[in-house]
Amino acid sequence: ETLPKPPTASSPPLTGYHFPLGIVAPALATGMSNEERLRRLVSVWTVDRDYMAIREEYCRLSIALNNECLLAPAFRPTPKITKISGKRTAADLSLHQDQLVIDCHWLHCRREIIIAQHEEYQPIFDLDGPFPFELAAAFACKKWSKKFRSDEVLSLTAWQQFQLQALQGEAIRNRRNASGNGFGMGTGRVQSPISTVRQALREWSRKDRRIIKHQKIYEDLWLARALLSPGASINDIRHLGAMASGVVALNERTVRDKLQKLDKRMAGAM
Repeated sequence: ETLPKPPTASSPPLTGYHFPLGIVAPALATGMSNEERLRRLVSVWTVDRDYMAIREEYCRLSIALNNECLLAPAFRPTPKITKISGKRTAADLSLHQDQLVIDCHWLHCRREIIIAQHEEYQPIFDLDGPFPFELAAAFACKKWSKKFRSDEVLSLTAWQQFQLQALQGEAIRNRRNASGNGFGMGTGRVQSPISTVRQALREWSRKDRRIIKHQKIYEDLWLARALLSPGASINDIRHLGAMASGVVALNERTVRDKLQKLDKRMAGAM
């Protein structure tokens, strides 16, 4: 693939795709957080698989969560695109495009430094002005592979890609699958590493009930460390772990202590 040529006066107009914008109802109005509202919404989708029925609310809640700058898109409940390419529908395409815009908006909200390899799209990532939803929609309409879009057009770092839902190259996606999912089926299946962590945490909680309310942060810190390179700093681990949990990052000493305790429990479980 090659980088796109600059648009000219005769360039075709943007397709009919537009990102749905609307006012997000305050979370307090329903007594639920935006994450809880999103989780309930996605549970509705799992029943009938009708993305278009929930699309506007899904996008509104996603933007609201982006504005909170806590729970990253990669770790949120979300509808899934059909895996078999030949069975994908127009709704699958809309979901993919919506997720691309949401990812771009998250990077903007988190003030991540992005240098687009084509200046046409650089305003999406300029931090001094409002987020340009229409330009992000145009970016989402480009027929590029995930790898080309994330690794070449935007040159996203692994740290940035781990935060995102759609803007992930194959290497990052494979690392996430290796940590969070198992391999194979039936008797030859390899158990997912994170399931072993969860089992150890459940056993620990059975013996010490004070751990119950902390299980999620232990799990997410383990996942953050597993995703990042072996030499990743505690600072990176604590921030990615926080984005997986949707909380303010713990201090480095606390994170180091929690990981040491978890490793001890994991060693005992093996």
